[in-house]
Amino acid sequence: MSQPLGSDISEQTFGNVTKKYYILSPLYDDKNTIYVPLDNPELTSKMKQVLTEEEAFALIEYGKENSMEWIADNKERPIKFKNILENGNREEIILVLKVLKEHRKSLEALGKYLHSSDEILLQRAEKAIYNELAFVLGIELNEINEFLKTKNAKF
Repeated sequence: MSQPLGSDISEQTFGNVTKKYYILSPLYDDKNTIYVPLDNPELTSKMKQVLTEEEAFALIEYGKENSMEWIADNKERPIKFKNILENGNREEIILVLKVLKEHRKSLEALGKYLHSSDEILLQRAEKAIYNELAFVLGIELNEINEFLKTKNAKF
């Protein structure tokens, strides 16, 4: 695997074990550092290359053209959405983000709010997608919503 953007490889000692780690610095979060052992395929397989600009625009189009059905079951929905977020498939995360925003909007029209678990999942989905899109497209994070509106993206 090539070295991820914004990372370094270094030998580190944790406990009494010394080995090589990817040292990752999350975008827009300079307070955290993530250490991923190079010899751990389960963890390294979860690492993804950052989108290209072309892929970012294709992802936006995908979100505009596709949707998923709302899962009415309050027990099934958070499990399904959490699994999607953990799997990291960007297209599925976009659809989760879109359906949660649509549902929140319909609830607000009735003077109601999203369940707190849905709100937490919505924030996680926004962070996952918006941070990467902002970075790849060279947009300030606080401007990504306005940018997506100009593209008629409702997520």
